[in-house]
Amino acid sequence: MMTRIFRKQLSLQRKQALWGWLLISPWLVGMLAFTIFPMIASLAMSFFQVSFNPEAVSSVRLTEDGLQTLEQQGVSVEKLRPLLNQKFPSKDALFETLTTTSGTLEKSAKDAIWNAARKSYFVGATNWKRLLADSELLPALGRTLQIGAMIVPGTLLLAVAFAALLHSEHLKGSRMFRCLFYLPAILPIAATSRIIFGLLYGWVNYALAQWFGIKTMGINGVSWFDNVNLIYYPLALINIWGVGPTMLIVLAGLQNIPTELYDAAYVDGAGWWRRFAHITLPMLSPALFYCVVIAMMGMMQYFAVPFALAGNASGAPGGATSFIMIYFIRHLQYGNYGYSSALAWLILLISCAIALLLFGTRKFWVYYANEG
Repeated sequence: MMTRIFRKQLSLQRKQALWGWLLISPWLVGMLAFTIFPMIASLAMSFFQVSFNPEAVSSVRLTEDGLQTLEQQGVSVEKLRPLLNQKFPSKDALFETLTTTSGTLEKSAKDAIWNAARKSYFVGATNWKRLLADSELLPALGRTLQIGAMIVPGTLLLAVAFAALLHSEHLKGSRMFRCLFYLPAILPIAATSRIIFGLLYGWVNYALAQWFGIKTMGINGVSWFDNVNLIYYPLALINIWGVGPTMLIVLAGLQNIPTELYDAAYVDGAGWWRRFAHITLPMLSPALFYCVVIAMMGMMQYFAVPFALAGNASGAPGGATSFIMIYFIRHLQYGNYGYSSALAWLILLISCAIALLLFGTRKFWVYYANEG
């Protein structure tokens, strides 16, 4: 009797497990097809020379296909065979060596050799070594951390302020204000930048002109996005203005704080600041921790606003917006896929290091009620 019951329960468990796998199978297929496999492919690509731009390659080689092309055009390749698979630092260096060895080559032969030379081939850790020696990488990372140091704290402070306002029992029409506070997060970036900092109609320039008498409007006004010294302020404000998603997370954290704690503190005579410092912040710290982690991961991928404003990955003005993700996109646009893959993995490793640092320090400032 007990054996039959056990078999029925086991059969039910198997059915539930099969239904579970079936229901999550679309997500699994998407995860494998669009995340796991591309990550594996990009890691493999980082060990290959894959480039379609002569200016972006770190080295080229004379390949067997190139020698066959020369033979088809009647060029003697016996003197060139010792150069087979030898590295050359650039296209010009390759052609100079070929010309010195075999004489003047026709343009069609040069083009064919170059097309063969820049095909994919295994280069080992060359892209990684080049990455570690890249003089532009650390400045790009520094700019990313600098803009992050402006956006992340500003977003958190504004999110806490808005969430506290919406959570107040004295606020009338909280649903309307919730929609208004979230609205900037869904507006197009280009429209947002022009609304705030436009030369003719931007409300920042208008406020400076009306309240402080600073001449900021019109053709001769302050061009925030073309000034190396000013560009970070509009970028930070545009991102902080879209505080809606972070505000909702903080608001959910506030709504989960037991009201009994505030009642007890009020009875004990605690003022609003002591209630906020000793009840609200500790109980809200898990939500704030989540927001900080997500925000820092987002900053390592920050590119949308500067890319939309410049229309390319040039880092304009004057390279001030050449953040690490913009630097990655620039190499990707050049078609330098091997080096871009190595750079993408470096960004992932840096993001993981930041996440580990945050998780390692959470015991000092994050309070979980169920842990005492």
